[in-house]
Amino acid sequence: MSQKVIFDTNFLTYFSDSNGSYAFEPEDENDLLDERFDYLLERLSAADTEIIIPAPVLAEVLSAKHKNQGTIIDLINEADNMNIIAFDARQSIEFGYLFRNTNRDSDHSRNAFKFDLLILACAKVHGVSVIYTADKQLRRKAERMEIQAYSFQDLERIPSNSPKTSEDRDLFSIECQR
Repeated sequence: MSQKVIFDTNFLTYFSDSNGSYAFEPEDENDLLDERFDYLLERLSAADTEIIIPAPVLAEVLSAKHKNQGTIIDLINEADNMNIIAFDARQSIEFGYLFRNTNRDSDHSRNAFKFDLLILACAKVHGVSVIYTADKQLRRKAERMEIQAYSFQDLERIPSNSPKTSEDRDLFSIECQR
């Protein structure tokens, strides 16, 4: 796999609860987040991009009260390009360095700050070039570290010459309606 990206908690959660509240404003009546998300997955798969799920992100998602938690586990197990990465000694060293050298914003809780640094430590150690997250503070920190960060709003729309129905594009045949 060539490029590596990370899905943060809110992006991973989207697999089990696509009807949740996500920071996304459609550009017009034909602009659907489901289609943008499916198109992202299609592009990542076609480019042989590894999607990294840091273990702390998976733990946060599974500790929430989602009705479709099994969907997330099934998706990760069945997707060839999605991997859970354990928090290890190298990430611990990177985390310590980041914690000592990164200023916490006044509106950022200590726990949220540490959690963001766990994700960034994983990104640094594993050579991640992009983080997909709706967390504005994580995005700012990633960009300061020269890691691109994209929100739901930043996802590309499907080009007009692509299939229009999600069934035609859906790379993962796991149903979210379990």
